[in-house]
Amino acid sequence: MPIVQKKEYDMTKEMVTPESPSGVRDYPPEEMIPRMAIINTVREVFERFGFDPLETPAIERRAALTGNDPDFDMDIYAARIYGKDVIAESDTALRFDLTVPLARFVAANPDIAKPFKRYQYGSVWRGEKVQKGRYREFMQFDADSVGVSETQADVEIVWLIAETLAALDVGSFTVRFNSRKILNGLPEYVGFDPSLIVRVLKTLDKFDKIGWEGVEDELRWTMEDGRVLVSGETLLDGDVPAFNDGQIARFKAFSELDADEPLALLAQASELLASDVAQEGIAELTTMVESLRAIGVPEENWQLDFSVARGLGYYTGPVFEAVLDDMPGIGSVFSGGRYDGLVSRFSDLQIPATGASIGIDRLFAALKEMGKIEPKKTQTQAFIMVLDKKFMNQYNALARDLRAAGVRTAIYFGKERFGGQLNYALKQQIPIVIICGGNEFDANTVTVKNTVAEVQKTVARDEFVELVQDELK
Repeated sequence: MPIVQKKEYDMTKEMVTPESPSGVRDYPPEEMIPRMAIINTVREVFERFGFDPLETPAIERRAALTGNDPDFDMDIYAARIYGKDVIAESDTALRFDLTVPLARFVAANPDIAKPFKRYQYGSVWRGEKVQKGRYREFMQFDADSVGVSETQADVEIVWLIAETLAALDVGSFTVRFNSRKILNGLPEYVGFDPSLIVRVLKTLDKFDKIGWEGVEDELRWTMEDGRVLVSGETLLDGDVPAFNDGQIARFKAFSELDADEPLALLAQASELLASDVAQEGIAELTTMVESLRAIGVPEENWQLDFSVARGLGYYTGPVFEAVLDDMPGIGSVFSGGRYDGLVSRFSDLQIPATGASIGIDRLFAALKEMGKIEPKKTQTQAFIMVLDKKFMNQYNALARDLRAAGVRTAIYFGKERFGGQLNYALKQQIPIVIICGGNEFDANTVTVKNTVAEVQKTVARDEFVELVQDELK
C-alpha cells in the first residue's frame, strides 16, 4: 500500500471565522435531542393516518420551483458551481418547500398508485427577513394526499393537524380553515378584476395581524408622485383602478361576517356571495364542519375563519393553518391547503392534491419559549469507565452486552482518571455509570452506579445487565 503524505495546513492562509450565515443556526445535542423527539412524534402520527415516507432532492431546477412564472415573488437560493478553475451559473436552486418537489415527483411517476399518501421532512430555504421563529433555513414536515378530489381528504388533513398538535402536547391550539373558492368569489361580489385577487388576498391574509383598519389602508390605494401604491408595490398611474368607497364597504361586509356557530356563518356567506365558485367553497366547508363534528375532533381545536387566505399562489380549495393560542405572535406552526393544479405545471395530467406542513423550527422556538422543551445533553444511558486500559477487551464485552440488550452505552476513551471520568458522566447527566477495575474483574462482578438516585450496587457479572435495565425504569 502506498504511503500517503499528510498535507500540512498552510498557516499563512487567513483563518475563517467559525460563524453561521444570518438566518441559519446550529442545534447542539441538548436541543437536537428534544427536536428529534418532536420529529419522531410527528412521524408516528402521520404513519398512524396511513402516510408513507418519500425523499426528494434538496436541489431542484429553478424552472420547476418557480413554474417560469414572471410574477414569482419569493426570494430563493439559486445554485452556483465553484470549481478550482471555474465559477459557473446553474439552472438549479434550493427548494423553498416540499410541495413543489412532490408535484414534480408525481408528474414524473404517473403510474404510482393513487391515492398517494406521503410524508416527508427536511430542510428548505427561503431568502426571508430573519425574525422571531423565522429562519432562512428551516425544517418542514409535510403530509399530502395526492389523487383525491373528495373533501374528505381535506377533512383528514385538519384531523391530522389536530391529532399531531395534541400528541406534541403544545397546549391550547386552534386549526383555522377557509376555502380559496370563497375568496375567489370576491371579485364578482366586490366588483374588481379577478387578476388582482392574489394582491387582494395578500392584504386580507394580514387581517389577524393588522385588523380591519390596517387592511382598509392597504386596500385604499393612494396617489403619490403620479404613481399608485398597491400594498407596498408601485405601479404606473392608470395601470389599475383604485377601490372606491362602495367596494371598500363590500370588503368590510365580508370581513364582518360573524356567527357563534360555523354553519350559521356559512349561511351568511351563502347569502352574500352568489358566484358559483363561492357556493362550491361554501358546500365544501359545510361538509368539513359536519365531518369534523361526526369524527369528534374537539370544537375548541378548530375554527372556520374567512380571513385565512394563505400566501402561496397554488392553493385552489380549502386552506388551513394552526396557531398556538398561548403564542399567537409566532404565527402559524402548521399550515397548508388544496392544490389541484400544481401537478399540471409539469405534465398534462390533472391530479388533485391536498396537504399540510408543520414548521419544526418555528414550533421548537415556540415550545422552548413556553418552557415545554427540556434540554437533554445526551441520549447515552450507561457510561463505562476505563480504569485500566489493560482491561479494554473486558470493557468492550460489557458494552457489547448492554448494547445487545438495547441500552445506549458509551465507553470512555480519554485520558482522565477516575474523578475526571465520573465528573464527565455527571456533567453529561448520564444516569448509569459502570465501574470495573482489577478487583471487580478478579471477582467476576460489576459495580453499577445510579447517578440520579445516587446509589450504587455490586452484582455478579451475569446479573449486571438486568440490574442496569431495572435502574433505568
